[in-house]
Amino acid sequence: MIYLLKDDYFEVYLASMITSNDKDVIYMLYQPILGHDAVSLYFSLYSEFKKQESVMFSTHESLSELMNLPLNRIQEARRTLEGIGLLRTYYLKKDDQVNYKYVLFAPKSPSDFFNDVLLKGLLVRNIGAKKANQLANMYKSKELDLEGYEEISEKFTSVFHPDLDSNAFSTNIEIDKSFKRKTMDITKEFDRGLFLDSLEKNFRIKSKAIKKVELDELSKLALLYGIEEVVLSDYVAQSVRPNGIDFDMVKKLCLRDQNYSFIGNKAFQSKDIYGGKSDLAKKIELMSSISAFDFLKIKQNNTSPSPSDLKLIEELSSEFGLTSQVINPLVDYVLENYNNTLPKNLVLKIAASLVRSNINSTLDAMNYLHKVKNRKSAKLVEDKPVEINSEDNDLSILLDEIGDN
Repeated sequence: MIYLLKDDYFEVYLASMITSNDKDVIYMLYQPILGHDAVSLYFSLYSEFKKQESVMFSTHESLSELMNLPLNRIQEARRTLEGIGLLRTYYLKKDDQVNYKYVLFAPKSPSDFFNDVLLKGLLVRNIGAKKANQLANMYKSKELDLEGYEEISEKFTSVFHPDLDSNAFSTNIEIDKSFKRKTMDITKEFDRGLFLDSLEKNFRIKSKAIKKVELDELSKLALLYGIEEVVLSDYVAQSVRPNGIDFDMVKKLCLRDQNYSFIGNKAFQSKDIYGGKSDLAKKIELMSSISAFDFLKIKQNNTSPSPSDLKLIEELSSEFGLTSQVINPLVDYVLENYNNTLPKNLVLKIAASLVRSNINSTLDAMNYLHKVKNRKSAKLVEDKPVEINSEDNDLSILLDEIGDN
């Protein structure tokens, strides 16, 4: 063990924004488990974070004086916070100087807290089942009885009428990315080792407890939703059941707390040049770098996909093995050319054709989908939207366009 010394320096960082509601959860639900010292250290470090906006480094001696606690109790409190998942500590010794970096994490929501077998069990062990149930009831939402009522709420688009092609929606605003939920860059492969290591370190779930078929499915979900390995490990820990992983729960958690941006919704033409800083190039870059769920939501004016559309996207990933880099242009093509709908049979037929043609990048998929093949002359001609009367007719026209490869 590395022991704290009074002259050691430290910096504090926030992994996510800590709200007043989070503070209430710390006091009401975590404090009975952690004890006063650990809670005091958590909020003392948060205060140091605010102070370090003007003073970069602090010493552990000053922290000891602030908390009126000796270093050995601060070290034990730190270990407690680390064990519960509220703090991560990084250590660097260079020459004779020691520096620590403390990263504070927000607590789980009350719902997630009581759904976590370990946290709920620790709370019951410390205060008893009766008091634990009383705390749980404090956070229950009031039951809403809507019998006889008609919802007359306005929709976002009917009130604000956003012109998504406006420069206002593409203006870059500088914000601190550390305050967002971290999401995965889908151009990178899912790091299974990092995921399993996080499960063991943070949630005491052995890697051998995860079956290979489950790990394969989790890899696809991570890339489909754009979820970082460490975040996914948290979701899996909440979804472990005696008979295995509850994948429906994992998917629900993946849909929660997502951050999305807007993009102009322009039709593609095959004559456009794939390069430079044009609107098309920006959209290609977007489609190749975000998850399929993110892109579909953007295409739907930032509203969540319907269950049927989401199931279709998951099928493209699980059954056809397509990545988001290929799913995104496929979805974009069908929405743009088939009356802003996603007919299942049509989408699956195109997906099969893309798989047979070994298409695995956004640019290749767009080139493939936005040029049509002339059966007689075998020459490429410009793509243009087709008029459709039925889904069966869609399939027939599509085969004429791309060829039955």
